[in-house]
Amino acid sequence: MPKVSEFFRLGVTQPRLDFVDTHSERDILLFVDPYAISLKSNFWSDQCMDHINSFFQTSIDLIHAGDEDAAKAVLSNLKEPKETGLGYGTSARRGRGVSGGKAIDLYYSLSQSRAAKTGLLTDLGEFDLFIEGIGPDGLSDITTNIIKRPLIEYTQKQCELWNIPMRDDVAIPRIWNVARGEWESGHYRLPILDGAPLLLIPKSSVRRQMTLNSQEFYSDFVLDYLEQEEIRRGSALVQTIKSSGRRKVLKKDLKQKYQFSKDFLAQFAQATPDVLTRYKNFYRDLPGGIGSLSDGDILDRFSEHFDPRAFAKAMKVELNAIPAGPDAANIYHRFMIGLFEFVFYPNFIYPILEAEIDEGRKRIDILYTNAAAHGVFHRLQALPQSGSHLIPVECKNYTREIKNPELDQIAGRFSRERGFFGIICCRNLDDKDRFIARCRDTAQSGRGIVLPLDDADLDIILDHLAENRVVSVDEFLNRRITEIIS
Repeated sequence: MPKVSEFFRLGVTQPRLDFVDTHSERDILLFVDPYAISLKSNFWSDQCMDHINSFFQTSIDLIHAGDEDAAKAVLSNLKEPKETGLGYGTSARRGRGVSGGKAIDLYYSLSQSRAAKTGLLTDLGEFDLFIEGIGPDGLSDITTNIIKRPLIEYTQKQCELWNIPMRDDVAIPRIWNVARGEWESGHYRLPILDGAPLLLIPKSSVRRQMTLNSQEFYSDFVLDYLEQEEIRRGSALVQTIKSSGRRKVLKKDLKQKYQFSKDFLAQFAQATPDVLTRYKNFYRDLPGGIGSLSDGDILDRFSEHFDPRAFAKAMKVELNAIPAGPDAANIYHRFMIGLFEFVFYPNFIYPILEAEIDEGRKRIDILYTNAAAHGVFHRLQALPQSGSHLIPVECKNYTREIKNPELDQIAGRFSRERGFFGIICCRNLDDKDRFIARCRDTAQSGRGIVLPLDDADLDIILDHLAENRVVSVDEFLNRRITEIIS
């Protein structure tokens, strides 16, 4: 039962990959969460949300307009997304989707839903809260269908990154067209796994459960609010604890009086909107909502153990075993892709190999999306002299020391659209203070912030991770950047 990485003989494991390394023969119990995607602010998430919001608004508008046939036609294209390998399926890549009778059920659930009728339902992520018959697997499959075009583009970039073979003119049905608000089909260059198209899913977009959960909202927010209301009114449900004099209401009594249903949640949220707002803001105010899954979380779905400390030690040994020089340049380059994935995920996502910029006149060794929600890379997004939405990385496996030409090269990759921060990796800096001074000159002249990292720096970072001192990595990088911009 090989994984994707094993099937294509990539020679790397999940901690070095930006996508979920799914099984080739069965689904993995993880879900694509639309609300978690909406909490992120980066190019990938924005592109996905354009598709999600377009589909959601089109569907709701058709239902409100009473155009039953058109609404059913839109919903009936939410077929089983067999290309991803996520969800409850027990056979080879069998998403459930909402095809056939389920699509009709979804139409009637939406058309009869209090939340949809009143306008309370404002985004796809709220389906599990208010729409009967929709659980995490169905919502994940709906989302996967809608964002299939961004997933195709993501898959192509990851295949180029890892030399995964692709086939031309692979037929992919049911692609949501944002501009026209309708479904279409097309042919794309994609990998084939066991005779079927394969779509890769960014691991930053998957969760063990949906962020917005009807049972959690009911139990932890709605009932807590109703308990305080019962106490305020002095109802018959209120009990007084003799030892402390504190008044309370048993949760079982609340559940009996206010029985769970999604229609009840919609009625409550409509009458008391601040509770729903507080629930959604609870996750919006957390870095990344529930948070991106770690590699250990993902591997746990495969019943596999992952020790990041041991992995950091192994990466350090592997780095120091790569010889410097042009003969091993590709090995070093490929290793750095996996190293940065392990060290900087989920701050760095969506790596693109040798990204073309300036209409193809220049190329960047690796280009990452800066998805940091806290820490030094999040602060770099806000700094006026950096604004690092994208992070270019140049890898120099030189035997000689890097100097001004290499520094000027990466500074030439900066722009208002990409930002003015980048990283240059090299094997050794004999006079590190002198090169940092050059980086400081570059920053002070307004040409951007360049962070140099040689093997010695990466050894320090990996030592911190091997000792489970993740915060120390951020502190180390912050000191280096402060030294450059001060």
